[in-house]
Amino acid sequence: MKRLILCGGGHSHLEVLRVMREARRADAPSLAGVELVLVDPESQALYSGMLPGHIAGHYAHDEVHIDLDRLVAAAGGGRVPWRATGLDPTGRNILLENGTRLEFDLLSLDIGSALDSSVEILPGARALRVRPIGEFVRAWPGLLGQAASGGLRRLLVVGAGAAGVELLLAMHHALRSAVPGQEVALSLACETEAILPGYPARVRVHMQRALRAASAYVHSASRVLRVEPGGARTAAGAFIEADAVILATGAAGPPAFDAPGLARDERGFFLIDERLRSMSHDRIYAAGDCASFAGEQVPKSGVYAVRQGPPLARNLRAAIEGRQLSARYQPQARALSLISSGDRSAVATRGGISIAGPWAWRWKDWIDRRFMARYRV
Repeated sequence: MKRLILCGGGHSHLEVLRVMREARRADAPSLAGVELVLVDPESQALYSGMLPGHIAGHYAHDEVHIDLDRLVAAAGGGRVPWRATGLDPTGRNILLENGTRLEFDLLSLDIGSALDSSVEILPGARALRVRPIGEFVRAWPGLLGQAASGGLRRLLVVGAGAAGVELLLAMHHALRSAVPGQEVALSLACETEAILPGYPARVRVHMQRALRAASAYVHSASRVLRVEPGGARTAAGAFIEADAVILATGAAGPPAFDAPGLARDERGFFLIDERLRSMSHDRIYAAGDCASFAGEQVPKSGVYAVRQGPPLARNLRAAIEGRQLSARYQPQARALSLISSGDRSAVATRGGISIAGPWAWRWKDWIDRRFMARYRV
């Protein structure tokens, strides 16, 4: 019997599980001798595209989570509830955090990325990383409770990309709704001169307006070096006071995952080809934020991870059946970006065209709910 291990319940692997589920329903004979194993400590997968809406209070827990146990069971497999900490590419086995090893015939990695570790967190500092997302979501109600009791007066978000700006505005909406009468001063530390580097000027103007409406102060050209008790210290020596700091900095290679000999790029991401196969080991695949394409920079975004799911599913099934890999992933030249602004409003941009308003939120909501419906069991 061949064993296919899906390591991580990321967006790309959701599509692999869906395809396997449909194949099982059709009684595909080629899958009769395949053991499907999902390795992930989380029983539910949170869709990152709906995270800001969930933090803002627009979506309940069940609306933004996929039940991995039910999905993998419908695909004819099972979940191993441990985190993978290492990989022996030559011996074809993965090491779990409980010390056991699982052998595989085919392995696919979709374990996400870590936060840029350039920000040091000193003992006694109140800092919360947005990755892993599950830990961040579980910690957020505690911050709301502290705000309600008066223990949280100043909140700083480090990182002025789309994730940082969206989260700050989502938290503002939640604090205003859930903690009436308690004023929490919000601020954003931006390493560059302006927020949302790489986005069209019209998008920045719209989101700057939203930040002003939230009375959020933007610390421009302020690269945070470390989080200390009471706030954060910048490279210029300035101290930004904060009762709690949210770290939403850039992506780095997968954390605490030892894989000697497996091809990686200079930042530690798994290096893959256009068929989503490892550049060094043809029985190993990778997708989503943990992967990097040789000679091409693909943004670490759920928009791209979702599009990698179908070709990954087709190539894994072809490999299982001993057929030639035929599906190639071609990154979108102009991906649609939808950035929410806390309330039920958003800005949509594709290429150089940007339009903002409540209709953009409704569009985003429709896209997100349609995505979630595909993986409900």
